[in-house]
Amino acid sequence: MLIPKFAWPPEAPTPVCSSAVTSTSIHHSSIFISFFPKRYRQKTSQDINFIPVNALLSLRDTISGLRTHKPCTKREGQTQQGQPTMPSSTKSSDSNKDDPTKKKSDSDNSNSAETVANGLNVLIQHAKRDLTLKNEPPTLSHYRTIPNNLQTAHELLLQGSKLVRATATKYALVGAIDTKDHMEIGMDLLRGCELIGAAAHVCMPDPNGCSLALRTYTQKAALAVYVATLRLVEAFHPYVVASANNNNTTAVASKDNNVGAQKTGAVWEACDYILNKMVPTRNHNAMRRELFTLTKECNSTMEEFQELIDLGPREDEETNDVEEDDDMFGFGDDDQYSSTELPMAQACWGLLKVSRGNLKLALEACEALGKLGESKEHLEAIRTIHQHAKTVGEGVTDLGSLLYPPLLDDQQQANDLVEGMTQQIAHIQEFQDYLLGELSLEIPQTVKELAQTLQTAANKKQKDFKEALAVAQANQ
Repeated sequence: MLIPKFAWPPEAPTPVCSSAVTSTSIHHSSIFISFFPKRYRQKTSQDINFIPVNALLSLRDTISGLRTHKPCTKREGQTQQGQPTMPSSTKSSDSNKDDPTKKKSDSDNSNSAETVANGLNVLIQHAKRDLTLKNEPPTLSHYRTIPNNLQTAHELLLQGSKLVRATATKYALVGAIDTKDHMEIGMDLLRGCELIGAAAHVCMPDPNGCSLALRTYTQKAALAVYVATLRLVEAFHPYVVASANNNNTTAVASKDNNVGAQKTGAVWEACDYILNKMVPTRNHNAMRRELFTLTKECNSTMEEFQELIDLGPREDEETNDVEEDDDMFGFGDDDQYSSTELPMAQACWGLLKVSRGNLKLALEACEALGKLGESKEHLEAIRTIHQHAKTVGEGVTDLGSLLYPPLLDDQQQANDLVEGMTQQIAHIQEFQDYLLGELSLEIPQTVKELAQTLQTAANKKQKDFKEALAVAQANQ
């Protein structure tokens, strides 16, 4: 039985040249099962959790077998029924008849480079599509302990990265001599990226219980490898860029320049990020990294506006005392708060500090719950706490974008600031209400005390902001 050529990951059933079984609906929860031949499929479930480990480990051989036959699509040199024909441009060419071996070799090498580029573009498209999915899974499957299927997927991720890294070196060395020898090496590059794609897709189905943070970090690491590998192929075969209707701005690699070495170095860097275990493998690591990233962004926002507050109020009267150098570097009167705006800015800055404290609170609460166990109730509490903290952290950026002076230049600007301040306080209060009231599990007393302190501080900053706003509006 002939098996058609499939693009990985598959998107839809592909027409075949002979009798073969194609997959039906493709979605994340069944993407591997629909891709595997029938002998690998389970009758009990269409969920990836039930795929045998040996089936997942034999993915490379499966993909290699699926790629050996071309789909039944009409291309140059082929009729609608799949019978070979001679292209019109070669029917009257005597030079090609004189050297058929050279003609076939050039054609095979060209098709191989295009096949690799097309396969990488498919992987890139699927990774970008997965990164647009911003929904958290309904439940987490783990926090610290890695399930067997995710452990197997991580091993595949490392295996694919090793294959791509080693093959990229050979690809550049051989390409500097003669790109005609790239056919098999290029297919090895694609095989390695396909293994990475297979491993990355394991974290996407909701039943596997991977957090959005774990999905995002994994897909970004995989996408970096795909893009770097594609740029390497394009450097030695620039015509594949033109065939994809892209702007052909890629530098061409040859033995007379170091473009090939530069592109290979980019592939190494992307693969080393995975091989050096910089990609989180558990929900615990991924969720903590996301909260630390939000904390870093919060610190940066606080430092920026602390500098503006330290400048003090600007002069109400127009003066020419501002130095020209100060104005050039953004420290003129236009970048200072007025005497009525400064108390409002100080209250907002205090709320940013309270928000940072909530991120710290979430880290401590998740760590405490994770040590107590990984039951369904504990995992649900960790997921909810992380989601509240993430909302608070993202709100810091939104509020910070409204704090640039002047604050009361027009009524719409004032309304936006009031709305942003109110929304951020609401996010903090929802978080505190969950920790201090809705959460049924026992948390350490230190965590409760910190939550109560932050709740009180948020209410005080809200009161200070309202008083400052009332004074500012009265003076207008």
